Amino acid sequence: MSSLAACRELERRRPNAWRFYMLSLPEEEAQCFADAIVEAKHKVKTCPVCQNLTDQELCPICADSRRDHSVICVVAEPRDLIALERAREYQGCTMYCMASSLP
Repeated sequence: MSSLAACRELERRRPNAWRFYMLSLPEEEAQCFADAIVEAKHKVKTCPVCQNLTDQELCPICADSRRDHSVICVVAEPRDLIALERAREYQGCTMYCMASSLP
């Protein structure tokens, strides 16, 4: 399991446990974790269509031809998009709108 995946699993089961996990990592694993963060900073960008984060040309939602591109749900927070996708009911597209930019 990668360091990032381990942190996600710990956070899901025990909030804030990832902090202790990171501090207990051997030096080599801690460096791999740090390198993964730097790599993500270089590779991840916003989707030009919906502003979701992606490391591809388009995010997986916008690139999915099975989605109804005539229906758009505007979400204020990334966690809203995650909740929407987790429900597996909505088949339209999304548009991420930073909450700080809302009136």
